[in-house]
Amino acid sequence: MDWYIEECTASEVDEYEEVSNGNAGDYTEYSDWEQDDIDDGAEEKKDDILRYFHDHEKFRRTIERSISRHRDRTVTMMCVPDSLAYTGDGRFLHVQSQDMHIYYNESVIRLAYMNGLEALVADGMFSMHPDGKQKNSQLYTIHGVCNGKVNVPLLFALTNKKTEAIYFIIWSTLKGVLDRVAQSNDNTLRVVVDFEKAPINSLRRDTWLTGPFADLWNKWQVIVLRTTNIAENFHSKLSKATNFRRPTLKKLIEIFHGCTAEGKGKLLQHQQAPAAEQHLRCKDFRRRRKVCEVMDNFERLMQERLVTTYDAEHYCRKMSKIITLLKRWWKEVCIPSYATALFGDDKVDA
Repeated sequence: MDWYIEECTASEVDEYEEVSNGNAGDYTEYSDWEQDDIDDGAEEKKDDILRYFHDHEKFRRTIERSISRHRDRTVTMMCVPDSLAYTGDGRFLHVQSQDMHIYYNESVIRLAYMNGLEALVADGMFSMHPDGKQKNSQLYTIHGVCNGKVNVPLLFALTNKKTEAIYFIIWSTLKGVLDRVAQSNDNTLRVVVDFEKAPINSLRRDTWLTGPFADLWNKWQVIVLRTTNIAENFHSKLSKATNFRRPTLKKLIEIFHGCTAEGKGKLLQHQQAPAAEQHLRCKDFRRRRKVCEVMDNFERLMQERLVTTYDAEHYCRKMSKIITLLKRWWKEVCIPSYATALFGDDKVDA
């Protein structure tokens, strides 16, 4: 279809201005033959447009096939195309070997640090690794929590092993990025992991906490981040995104891209409105309020008098009812060591 520009004469311009400056409500009546000409012209233009786009879908598929020929469709642990290894913010795949991949976006980690990064929460998921033949293969995710309100995934690691050396590489990689983006040496960053020994031992190689109770999980006066539920909920979302099936490596990396972009959006929103309230479910809000109430009551009790073993045990039982349903496990394993760790032998009166 040919497009053309027709120049107007001076008289035609004057006539157009007179019509434009007239009453907008005026309605121009056309004769029957003029209206027929207008309708015929509109039909011809519509037919021309339809004729021009009749093979649009075929042309689009042809162009897509031509472009796809120059792409490497094979995605393996040792072969990841640049379209997946990079994002618009730079490199995404930073550590690549036959046994391990580590993905992260340094700009997202820097943005999380600028938004008050205060804790890291990590957990592994065994059913998400593309290679189901490996017995110990897993997806290990590290999340960052900013100001106790916003949590975003910072690092994804695909591993074929669960050894202490593997976890040390993962955490050392993240620590190196944090050292680059940090403005000063800040040793107050908390790390919340599960009870697996390998990641705990890898973190103990460089920590400020020493003494007889360095291996205990201190939750005194901790209101948020008492568990690794953040990472576990994220893994549940991943399972739904893959229809509860083991994904291909290509599909999994594409999901990583989407999660990273979504996390960056959350950080940008938090940066714009840092005072916005955190949305909690009703049961989470009630549980958090109850935890604060029980800890405050026990804090006042310690200021008034010397607490007894019964007081400490009663406090631990209350907290166990709020936090977990594993009452027998808490009674037989946690109560003796927890009471001693909180108050010391000199503050617990038998």
